[in-house]
Amino acid sequence: MYFPTQITEGKKKRGRPKKIFDKLNKEETVYDNFFQDLKRKKIPSEVLNISKIVKYIFEKLFLNKEYNLSKLKTLEEHPILHSILNPIKNKKDKKKTCDEIFISYINLLTEKSNNNYILFSLTVILLLRECINKYRNIELEDKLEITGEKNNVKLANFTEVCEGEQIPEILNEFITEFLPSFKFFGLNFLNNFSEIKSLIQHFCFWLYENNYTSSKLIINKNKK
Repeated sequence: MYFPTQITEGKKKRGRPKKIFDKLNKEETVYDNFFQDLKRKKIPSEVLNISKIVKYIFEKLFLNKEYNLSKLKTLEEHPILHSILNPIKNKKDKKKTCDEIFISYINLLTEKSNNNYILFSLTVILLLRECINKYRNIELEDKLEITGEKNNVKLANFTEVCEGEQIPEILNEFITEFLPSFKFFGLNFLNNFSEIKSLIQHFCFWLYENNYTSSKLIINKNKK
């Protein structure tokens, strides 16, 4: 699997994970030119191989017993990957779930990026989804337990039923805990650390600009 290389962040230090993202109130960071970078930019002569990319990622992440992610047997069982291959139009007046938000962002990536970067970014976004569900599904089950609804409803993933307001809250855990616990899923983490942060930051500004969250984030460059 190819992933674009970036500047290595240095050796990993032991101890409490550093906080990579901070909330902002006023400070602005412009990402209008995000897709103009050569490693991300769409190549006019290139044929989009989204079907091949989706199938590769499914086999790499979800059929790999080493990672033990969602227990899926077929690609059609994954709501996002299935939707990428079988797109449907979302109603504009309908509030979107996290999964629907992810799909909208992925559509932007496929429109603006080359195949290599789509492979990289789609992998990161799908892993972020897995991380959110790992931490937030427990909260969802607890709420149903309290309300007495747990035995009366079919449990769904958090991202399938909840909106995107809480997505930025999980980002530090995603970078410092979730990815390291699975050896970074073959992302060549040290070489791609800067690019993962840049992608996540761009995604969060996109969330904010599209009113999917009230949180605005920036990479915290001051903490070591």
